[in-house]
Order: sequence, then C-alpha cells, then structure tokens
Amino acid sequence: MRQAICDCSALVKLIVAEPESQALVTVLETCSNLATSGLALVEVSRAVRRKDPSLAAQLRRLFNRLEIIAANRVILDLASRLEPPDLRSLNAIQLASTLTLRPIGLDFIAFDKRLQGRVCAPSSLRSPDPVGPVVSESKVARMMSFQARCQGLSQ
Repeated sequence: MRQAICDCSALVKLIVAEPESQALVTVLETCSNLATSGLALVEVSRAVRRKDPSLAAQLRRLFNRLEIIAANRVILDLASRLEPPDLRSLNAIQLASTLTLRPIGLDFIAFDKRLQGRVCAPSSLRSPDPVGPVVSESKVARMMSFQARCQGLSQ
C-alpha cells in the first residue's frame, strides 16, 4: 500500500468539492497511511470555514484519520533555510515536514501552484495520474537534495 503526505491544498479538496476532488479521492483510496503537516490544522480549517462553515464535522473526521507531523524545531529550522528565499513560509514548513520523514514509498501530493513552481521543476510534478501533481518516492528523494544543502541540520 502507498503512503502519502498531503499539503493543505490537497486536504481542502477532500472536504470542499473542487474539479480535482474525485480523482484525488481515487488516488488516496490506495493509500494505507495519510499524513500532513501540523500547520494544516489551522490552514485547512480556516480555508474550509471561509468556503462553507457547515463542513466543520467533516473536517474533524478527516483530521482524525491523518497522521499529523508536528512542526518541531528541526522542521522549522529546515523550513527557514529552504531555497528559494521567496518560498512562502507555510509552503516551506509543509515541504520541510515531508523532507524530515525520510520517506520510503511516500507520495507528496500538492496542488498549490506556488509550491509546485518554486520547489520543483514544473515537469517533476507532472504525472499520468488523473490527480496530476503527485510526487513519487523518487521525486521526493530529489526534493530531499534541499535538505542536503541546509547547513547544520543533524542527519
């Protein structure tokens, strides 16, 4: 079974019906474990409340099924050093959370175009999968090269 970490933009699509929602659900049905950065508790909750406050119970059920990666000092330190410097702070934390997992068989699923465009070459996020921006294990490994460039991070 696959494991996946979803960024906030993907989690919103699981609660609020958007064009990619059904394809995302289909992909995630093949996953045995879903995770996200702890910042999703705030960012996704606020985005869903803006769109439809009546979805709060559905949102709580989703969070109860996810492994939440706490934004500890190591993650925040790595996020502060990721390139490029204009990468949004929340995107940097989301990516750093993924990088610290040292994933094996992990897909990073992101729909945020700023995250896709700044962190990876656009072609590295293309996939024949109907969801589109699913980053496979090998692509996550390439993204981990960011970690190697961060000075002073303990291995």
